[in-house]
Amino acid sequence: MGKNKNVQLTRIHSDSFPAIPGVKRVQEFVEFARWCALPQWLREPKTQKEFADQIGVKVNQDTLTDWKKHEEFWPLVWQFLQEWMREHTPDIMGGLYEKVASGKGNASDVRLFLSLAGHQPEKSKSKKQKNK
Repeated sequence: MGKNKNVQLTRIHSDSFPAIPGVKRVQEFVEFARWCALPQWLREPKTQKEFADQIGVKVNQDTLTDWKKHEEFWPLVWQFLQEWMREHTPDIMGGLYEKVASGKGNASDVRLFLSLAGHQPEKSKSKKQKNK
């Protein structure tokens, strides 16, 4: 019996997710971390219980609570949050620009905008130096 060189391998979900020690349902763990990284008003489903119900198959609200205690969970949430922030940075910058340009921004908005643009204004001299 010879080997068939035309055999195609089929990827399975476990090929796409790294092994996480102590987690049996890695795909769901990763999906939950991604969901937790979203601002609450953007989450769908809205609650952790609804999320558990949606995932189903041996994942309940207690499992999600346990996952939140896993040492790999919050670093993964932070990674997804950083991705989300990078994707939305142009919109945030545009909103900050509009606020500053309209005159509705305050001094801290202007300082933040200039700082993000790479401009570091000189710090004002202290009152003691001004009074000399």
